[in-house]
Amino acid sequence: MPTDSVDSPANNPVHVELPYDADCCNICTKLIDLDEKISRAKAIVQDLLRQRESFRSKFNQAHPSLLDRFPVEVASTIFEFYVSSADGKESPFTLGAVCRRWRSIVWSTPNIWTTLSISRSGTRRVLLSETRVQLMKDYLGRSGKRPLSITLHVSPLKQELPQFHTLMKAINQHCDHWYSLDLKFSRAFLSSLTDSGCTSSPLQKLSISLPMRSNVMIDTLTRIAPRIVVMRASFLNIVGMNWTNVTHLTVSCLPTDKAFQIFRMSPCLQKCTFGSVMFRNANSPTEACSPVTHTVLESLEIKFQHEQAEESFFNNLTLSNLKHLDVRGKDIELRAEHLVPFLARSSNELKSLSIDEDDYAGEGLIHIVRVTPSLERLCIARGNADEDHMDLFFDALASHLPNDSSGLSSPVDPLLPLLQTFEWTGDGTFPWDVIRGRFLIPLSPTDNNLRRPLEMIKVCFVEDEEDDTVPYIDEHTMLQLMPFIDQIKFSFTIGVNGGWDDVWKLSVDRITREKTNKGILISS
Repeated sequence: MPTDSVDSPANNPVHVELPYDADCCNICTKLIDLDEKISRAKAIVQDLLRQRESFRSKFNQAHPSLLDRFPVEVASTIFEFYVSSADGKESPFTLGAVCRRWRSIVWSTPNIWTTLSISRSGTRRVLLSETRVQLMKDYLGRSGKRPLSITLHVSPLKQELPQFHTLMKAINQHCDHWYSLDLKFSRAFLSSLTDSGCTSSPLQKLSISLPMRSNVMIDTLTRIAPRIVVMRASFLNIVGMNWTNVTHLTVSCLPTDKAFQIFRMSPCLQKCTFGSVMFRNANSPTEACSPVTHTVLESLEIKFQHEQAEESFFNNLTLSNLKHLDVRGKDIELRAEHLVPFLARSSNELKSLSIDEDDYAGEGLIHIVRVTPSLERLCIARGNADEDHMDLFFDALASHLPNDSSGLSSPVDPLLPLLQTFEWTGDGTFPWDVIRGRFLIPLSPTDNNLRRPLEMIKVCFVEDEEDDTVPYIDEHTMLQLMPFIDQIKFSFTIGVNGGWDDVWKLSVDRITREKTNKGILISS
């Protein structure tokens, strides 16, 4: 019985106030008697409830919980899932503090101790005390020989240096079991990490982040052979590390000669991202930029910081298996005369190309797609259709068809015959008529059913705080695109107040309003 039910208003006795000189009638006497009995009953119930709570506590002590009744193997699996699903936010020490049995299970389950994360971000300054470092050493020791994932985002204070070096020594002792290393601290402490005691390494990922203007020196890591490498620093010195197994690489900043050196040392490289590529170091030997051919790389994302870097990079590199290319310039103007020869001598199976309209437009873009007939996806960013950069390219999409005036067939092959996805992102307006008049036209003058195998056309207008004009689609164009709705996904959006609006829907609403205002009701 709940305690509050005893004290509810319905169960409270009714106290009858009698006149001073009146005799108690039979009814009043009965009420007084009942009030006394109710008060005694309430006291008994309250005492019983207190006894029940006491016995419930003893019951939990006498009978194990549901989790405690599980076999050790099941409980350890639950604990593993709990620790792994918390993204490093929950420590196994928390589980071990619950009770003796849990601590015994956690302490004897190596898989629970395979992810060590030490991070000090913002203004949070937790000192690396001797006790804390000892806990970390115990943590590593309990992992046994399981693969270790270690995240270390901390630059020690001066008074923490002895404890920091003790911690690094403990981490180094487990180099045979490194599976993932994510390091973020100052360059001076990178040399504290060494794999000199490593005989074989399962390392999959190595991520190193240093402050700006720092040089990544990884000459103390010579025996590990990671597959995924992420380097975030201003300069990169790659001498010493084993690049043999690297398949995925991300580097924030490097000169062209270092990029070529990486290609030479990474025969298994499949995907590469260079955040900012500069021209080669002035004191680098000329042969450092000698021609390089890589036969495995499939995906390259690159941003050039100098015009000379673009010229040197594309003029001296051949990627015979390239399938995906994303090339941009950082406040510089790129030139198609460097990219086109690179594409022509590289893979003839390029599937995806992403560029900025500011870099390659007009004749340059025509030459680019002319040497890449295998393209299935073309993405153009930073566009401004108001400046007519793309007119020549759009017209060239129909250059294979007979001229309207002469009726003669063009001798050129159609551009982008395998195109499945076209994406354009920019501001201003967009020439909506080119979708039907250029992209969806026949590939052959003799077969009107043979068209580009388009599956998606995406036009995205970025939000412009100074111009909130909506680039509406005219009714004629919408009627032309309607027959293709079931075959092609049209995604036309515009950024508004941090979100996205559907331009197609906005255009339908506008047309409906205009016809309504004219007294002509139509169904959309």
